[in-house]
Amino acid sequence: MAVIDSGRGFNEGIARRLFEPFFTTRGAGTGLGLATVREIVRDFDGAMNVQSKPGGGSRFEAWLPAAKADDTDAVGPPKLPLGRGETVLVVEIDRDRLLRDEEMLAALGYEPVGFEHPGDAIAACRLNPDRFRFAPRQR
Repeated sequence: MAVIDSGRGFNEGIARRLFEPFFTTRGAGTGLGLATVREIVRDFDGAMNVQSKPGGGSRFEAWLPAAKADDTDAVGPPKLPLGRGETVLVVEIDRDRLLRDEEMLAALGYEPVGFEHPGDAIAACRLNPDRFRFAPRQR
């Protein structure tokens, strides 16, 4: 899959940092988009390729392994249920993972509320008990 634009492009200094979490060339934003894309592509044993030059636009390629349509042994990731704005409390001490998980949940239609410290999550539940309803984790 390739995404190509005819925008202003970027130099090698920016290219070296593109996939760093929180790196952004914009004044607003979190800089998690490309870091998340790369993580997803890697999870599927794929690779990313980027080409750009200042004033000449950019090309982002995501390379994923092919699978035969009739290959009954091929098992993909489980289908994730789509949300309808339900609130999901997430506790993760690793900030990068927490932000990635929140971004993925938001993309699936949920409203993620993340905490790095369990005590903060418990306090939020006590402060607003109707916002969070316990549901066992599905495996």
